[in-house]
Amino acid sequence: MTKLRGRKRKDVKRQPNGQPSRAGRQDEIFAVARNQPHRRGLANFRDERAADPLGRLAMAGLIDAEAYEAGKAWRILVAQCRRALDAPLPDPKSLAAGPMAASPGLAEAGTGGLDTRAPEERDRATRRRWAEANAVLRDEGYQVAAEVESVAVDGREARNLPNLARGLAVLAWHFGIAEGRRRAG
Repeated sequence: MTKLRGRKRKDVKRQPNGQPSRAGRQDEIFAVARNQPHRRGLANFRDERAADPLGRLAMAGLIDAEAYEAGKAWRILVAQCRRALDAPLPDPKSLAAGPMAASPGLAEAGTGGLDTRAPEERDRATRRRWAEANAVLRDEGYQVAAEVESVAVDGREARNLPNLARGLAVLAWHFGIAEGRRRAG
């Protein structure tokens, strides 16, 4: 008879894959999520927008859906530009932008959402798109651009909500998210 090695398994109910069952533990998992500092006091603490300051502003109704989408688009564009430049991230926690290659506006038809251009061509196009959007944002003033960068990209709490709303409105217009509205300013 062979002797088993390793740690003894706990005697708990298990899933078919061998992992301990999580049935009945949902309440304690949600209690941990509910007590996270950025989710405390929110009616819908499970909403994905509660994870960052921009989303929490949208949940509170302080910015509209178009401004929220413009902030997300700016975050993704900045992440793509930094990747194109091979720039190090200023903070490993910042720029949770998701998959870089599968972003709207870059995919060709029939490619399954992936950008099939050569890396140099893709990087050149990304830097051009960033420069155009950055110029539109900088035209609104340094404080507006700094507030948008701070909240949308770096994930800091908003300090000047009118400047943030103004910058996000201009970006929404530039990205074509707010086509029905005229450009602010």
